[in-house]
Amino acid sequence: MHIVESEYYKKSIKKIKKHIKESNNLNIIIKILLYANNINDLSKMLYYYNFERLKHRNELYSLNLSKNGGTIRLIIRFRDDYTVELYQISYKHYIDLK
Repeated sequence: MHIVESEYYKKSIKKIKKHIKESNNLNIIIKILLYANNINDLSKMLYYYNFERLKHRNELYSLNLSKNGGTIRLIIRFRDDYTVELYQISYKHYIDLK
C-alpha cells in the first residue's frame, strides 16, 4: 500500500518521541501498512492494535499505539484500495481529533 501523511498527522507526530513504546509501535504499524495488500489483510495483521472503524466518523479507523489500553491512537483513512492516509495521532482518546 502507498502511505500519505495529512497536515494533522505532520503536526501531531512531533509529540510521539516522548512516548517510546508508542513510537516503536507506530513504526511497526507503518511497516505493516506498507506491506499489506488490502483492508482485509490489515484487519487481521493489526488485530493486536485494536484496529477498528470510528463510530461517528465512518471514513476513519483507529489503532491503539499502546496495544493494551492507553489513550494514544493513530487515526488512518483509506483513500482508495491502495492508499492509506496517516490522518492524525490522538493523544487524548479522540478528544483532540480534528
